[in-house]
Amino acid sequence: MTEINNLPKRTKAQKVGESAADTLSATFTEFCNVIPVPQSRDLGIDFICEVMQDEYPTGLVFNAQCKGRSEVDDKNALLSVQVKVTTINYWLSQRSPTFLFVYDRQSENFFWCFPSAYILSLNKEWQSQQSVSIPIPVSSNFSRDITEIPSVLLEVIKAEDLHQKISDLREEKEELRWEYEAELKYQTIDRYQEYWADIMKDEWKSQMHNQE
Repeated sequence: MTEINNLPKRTKAQKVGESAADTLSATFTEFCNVIPVPQSRDLGIDFICEVMQDEYPTGLVFNAQCKGRSEVDDKNALLSVQVKVTTINYWLSQRSPTFLFVYDRQSENFFWCFPSAYILSLNKEWQSQQSVSIPIPVSSNFSRDITEIPSVLLEVIKAEDLHQKISDLREEKEELRWEYEAELKYQTIDRYQEYWADIMKDEWKSQMHNQE
């Protein structure tokens, strides 16, 4: 029989983290279509969620990263979570907003924040660090027993969705502008050069004819 010390060990932190993720998934399934990200592909996002309106999808998509705590000291105004800079960069590269959740096993409450809003308020020096301490207001919380998405969370999701749509329209407008300018250049400069080349070719033919 294999010695127990020679077997893989499931740490307390892993147990708390897995339990927190399972609880978040079960909670959000009430009002979201929750798609788990396999651990082998987890680069800093646990779930991809789409907000549902009754039985229908809304197209409002967000990402969720969940951490677990055995206990959260709610006497402090903030709790903090250390997040690797590489993970933060991955969040910022996503089209959909990423939210950080912390589940307190004792109170059975979730605490959450929108990390991008905090990161964008920092100077660029944070990129030279290994990790960043992300603050989460203790007042920003909800129970595991909720049956609808928290209104403030939904407002942020809607605002980020609108921001992305505006950004897409600006990019589309910029692409159209470049296409228009390219066409305008062809219709003016390039066409003029073609016209001038034809004149020079006719002039050369005329000179050759006169020499004959």
